[in-house]
Amino acid sequence: MKILLSAGLLACSFTVLAQTAPDASQRERETQRERINRERTQFERAFDAEEAICYQKFFTNACLDEVKPRRRDAMANLKRQEILLNETERRMKAAEQVARTEEKLSEERRQQESAARQKALGELSGRVDRTDKKAADLAAEDANAAKRAQDAAQKEKQALEKQKAAAGRDQEAAARAEKTRKRQQEAARKRAEQERAQAAKRKPDDKPLPPAP
Repeated sequence: MKILLSAGLLACSFTVLAQTAPDASQRERETQRERINRERTQFERAFDAEEAICYQKFFTNACLDEVKPRRRDAMANLKRQEILLNETERRMKAAEQVARTEEKLSEERRQQESAARQKALGELSGRVDRTDKKAADLAAEDANAAKRAQDAAQKEKQALEKQKAAAGRDQEAAARAEKTRKRQQEAARKRAEQERAQAAKRKPDDKPLPPAP
């Protein structure tokens, strides 16, 4: 029994560090707790059996004094393993809490950055819209100015054409008046020649012909 207890203690001391590594999963920690509780129960039963044998011996106290240190060391070793496991679990929970906090902060930062990007995009879109509207207004103003200039040029062209037409009509009227004047002059000249010819043919006592109407 003593050899089994010593071997068990030695095996526990060699395996506890590897079995309670800080990166153990929750399932591994639960397995370690079950092992510790199971070994504690086994040790308690074994030491109780040894103490019961001691009470049957003549030197009971000496036997108990030999059993109790081993019992104390075995229980202390299991307690150390349990403390180490609890510390590992505490660190794991603390790390998980830190990770959750950092994840929450990261999510908040992502949301803030997303909101900032959306705001910047909105402001940029607004500036683009305003620039486009200003450009459209300027283009419309330029188009209106060009239309007004075109209308003014068209009106001026029409006025020049009217002036040319009026000048043409005036020239035609002047030409007709000149022709009329020349015809009248020619007619007057011919009448005067006729009158002179007739006057030359008349006798002195002939009365002059009445003037042509």
